[in-house]
Amino acid sequence: MISNIPQYQVRFRLVDAVLEDEQVDELPHSRLGCFLQYDGQFVDAVMMKDGAHQIKPNHVTIPLLDPQPGDDPKLTMVVKDIQNDEPYSGSLSIARSIILEGDLNTPYVQWLTLFDDQGDDEYDGAMGLNDDEEPRIQVEFLITEVPKAEI
Repeated sequence: MISNIPQYQVRFRLVDAVLEDEQVDELPHSRLGCFLQYDGQFVDAVMMKDGAHQIKPNHVTIPLLDPQPGDDPKLTMVVKDIQNDEPYSGSLSIARSIILEGDLNTPYVQWLTLFDDQGDDEYDGAMGLNDDEEPRIQVEFLITEVPKAEI
């Protein structure tokens, strides 16, 4: 059965990163991974486009599935070494409702500050606003409607 309720997805792309001074040498861009979770479930990992040694792509499309009534699932980004738990740079969680405040089919390239505590890493800004505190990552969000045939 095809629903008339729009379903959305976001293409997430990792563009750049500015790490704290002590992490620059131990976590070069060629090893920096951004592990993505949506609603507590692991989705995929992405890396910055950095030459021929890229293990993972620099973007992934994530379905923003309808939440249970009263829920506002989060897209969580954990930034660390692509193959090891350390060095760990930080994390950030953005609520689905904030992502969907953005305009459809409009790329949002923005800097986002990473937090050192995954239990307290909730983003409180808006789509298109840049953070200037380090460590931070530059990402691109592109919100689109899922074609009806894919639902």
